Amino acid sequence: MRSRTIRTSWWIPDVRTPSELAGFFASLDEHLETLRFEVDHIVVEGDQGVVLGVIEDRVRRTGRSFLSRFALHLTVDQGEFTRYHFFEDAAAAHAAAVAR
Repeated sequence: MRSRTIRTSWWIPDVRTPSELAGFFASLDEHLETLRFEVDHIVVEGDQGVVLGVIEDRVRRTGRSFLSRFALHLTVDQGEFTRYHFFEDAAAAHAAAVAR
């Protein structure tokens, strides 16, 4: 089975290189205003890390905000991030991002 990436919005990028990831993070402020970011738990085991918390963002284009629990899974190799997977309520983010 072949894997494919379906790009549905700016916040679900197909990032393959460090420079693409840097560009994605640089563009976040253009699209979102963070209203709340709270970390509840951090778990680290070896080169793996998991961060759990709550985030609330306002989509600048629509003015609508969304609140979501999040989980962030990180992998670090020789001091550099090799994995960054951010899980949030995509339905809530999408609802805030689309024009009504």
